[in-house]
Amino acid sequence: MKGADHSGHRQRMRNRYLNEGSLDNFEDHQILEMFLFYALPRRDTNELAHKMIKEFGNLDALINSPPEAIVSRTGVSLNTAVLISMVGKVHTRSSISKKIGIKLDTVEKVKQYCIELFKNKTTESFYIICLDKNKRIIAPVEIAKGSDSQVSVRISSMMSQINMLGTNAAFCAHNHPSGEEEFSIEDVRSTMIIKRCLYSYNIKLTDHILVCGDKAVSMVEKNKIKF
Repeated sequence: MKGADHSGHRQRMRNRYLNEGSLDNFEDHQILEMFLFYALPRRDTNELAHKMIKEFGNLDALINSPPEAIVSRTGVSLNTAVLISMVGKVHTRSSISKKIGIKLDTVEKVKQYCIELFKNKTTESFYIICLDKNKRIIAPVEIAKGSDSQVSVRISSMMSQINMLGTNAAFCAHNHPSGEEEFSIEDVRSTMIIKRCLYSYNIKLTDHILVCGDKAVSMVEKNKIKF
C-alpha cells in the first residue's frame, strides 16, 4: 500500500504540471522533488527536496552550484548532483541565447548583460561579445578560460572565430571570481593587443567589462585606455 501511495503521489504531481502547463504555482521544493523523480525512481524525494532547498536557501542557488558542492552538502550521489547542476547550466545558456539581437547601446546595458553572462562562473573566463553595426548582439564568443585567478587570451584563436560572424564592433568581458574589482596591468595590456588586432579587421573595440559577482566595472569609465 505504501508503494502504491508513493506512485500515486508522483502521478498526481505530473498531472498537476501537465494540467497547469507551467511551474508558476509550484514551490521550490516541489519543482526539485519532480526533478528528483527521474534521478531516484524508487525513493521518496519529498523529504530530500526539502532538505536540499533548506541547505542552499533556494532552488536557484542549488541548481547553480557545482556538482561537488551539491554532493558534499546534501549527501546525494554524483549522478544526481550532475543532473541538478545541468538544469542550472541549461537555464543560463537559454537566458544568454534569448539575448541574441538585443541592442546594447549604453554602458549600463553592457554591464548588466555581462553580469548575466558570467553568473555563477567559479573560474575566470574571457569573452568577446560581437555586435553588428546597430550595436545588437551577434554572439558571445568564449575565447579563453583559466584558473581561479588567471586566464590566457589566445589572439589567433579569437580572430578565427570572430571574423566569421560579420562583426562590426565588439567588447571584451572577463570575470574575477575572487571579487577583485580592479583591472590588472595584464588586463590592460591584453585589451590593447586585442584592440589593435580587431582594428586590423575593421572591427572597433568599444569597451572591456570586468565582472565581480553581481557588480561590473567598465574600462571606458575607468579611463584605462582610449577606445
